[in-house]
Amino acid sequence: DSTEGYAELIAPIVEDKPFIHSLTFEGGLRYANYSTSGNAWTWKVGGSWEPISSLKIRGMYTKAVRAPNIGELFDPRVVALSNLAADPCQGQITNAAGTNYNAALAGSAALRNLCIATGVPSGVLGTGAIRSPPAGQVQSVQGGNPDLDPEKATTFTVGAVFQPDFVRNLTLSVDYYHIKVKDAISRPSVLDITDGCYRTTLNPTLSASSPACALVGRNGAGRLDGAAVDTPGVTLPLSNSGLIVTSGIDLSLNFRADLGFAMFSYGLNGNYTFQSKFQATPLSVNRECVGFYSSSCSPIQPEFTWNQRTTLSFDPVDVSLFWRHISKAVVEPGSPVLLPAFREIPAFDYFD
Repeated sequence: DSTEGYAELIAPIVEDKPFIHSLTFEGGLRYANYSTSGNAWTWKVGGSWEPISSLKIRGMYTKAVRAPNIGELFDPRVVALSNLAADPCQGQITNAAGTNYNAALAGSAALRNLCIATGVPSGVLGTGAIRSPPAGQVQSVQGGNPDLDPEKATTFTVGAVFQPDFVRNLTLSVDYYHIKVKDAISRPSVLDITDGCYRTTLNPTLSASSPACALVGRNGAGRLDGAAVDTPGVTLPLSNSGLIVTSGIDLSLNFRADLGFAMFSYGLNGNYTFQSKFQATPLSVNRECVGFYSSSCSPIQPEFTWNQRTTLSFDPVDVSLFWRHISKAVVEPGSPVLLPAFREIPAFDYFD
């Protein structure tokens, strides 16, 4: 349960003065007490300035929170399938013809020792008994976390609204936004964990004491795939360790005109995303996901999208065409090699 209260103020400061048709201040304060995570304060401050009646410049700076939802808090702990194309400890260390050769494993005694320390029996390491996960899937342990705290966000927006006197019923708005979420409720991907344990870029000494290695749970055969009853695989804990940063531009255009025989209306809402960065934990890769897709960049954030509707309104009937555009996306750099047909999703247009 939660107990909340808020106060908001919108106050005109100056009106009908030279270069100040209107100047308005806006502020707000909110308090919340959540039974699971305690107190949270949020606030906003901003305003708008109209130098002339047809132009408004607006901006807002906000501190916000999002409390964890029921699923994030209380989902039961279960063993489920997750994506992983290759096990860092798979393959053979001799390059005989027809073998699944792993050059990294063959060339690094430290990696071989780490594989053994994280559950691969020494007698099977390098023999090919550890193979690529079937269907690119391994077991993972997932569930809620009742100790989660609210996420904290800082948002900044600034933009303008233009309603020209010389074109009736035309409104154009453009807004820039920047949003940063700290203590984001997130879970690492399987690749975050395996890379964090077995890659020297994230675990330079290939030490088994790395926090990521503690989340690797192999079965008795040393594998991450197998029966759920004896294969925990990779533990993917929910925590407040995430970081999300996004910014972009929103555009809106609306126009209406009387054609005599019908009323014409046009509406366009578009978005261009500069960045959409996500880091699940401080030990995870800080991913740029705009225009990319992978098991870690999901759902897809296109670089450019728009929704546009054109309508003719007769007294009893509206006839309209709705156009939705989504720009292309490609597989995230560094992801496992896919078949050529799956390396790019072309731009799509939907017409209703």
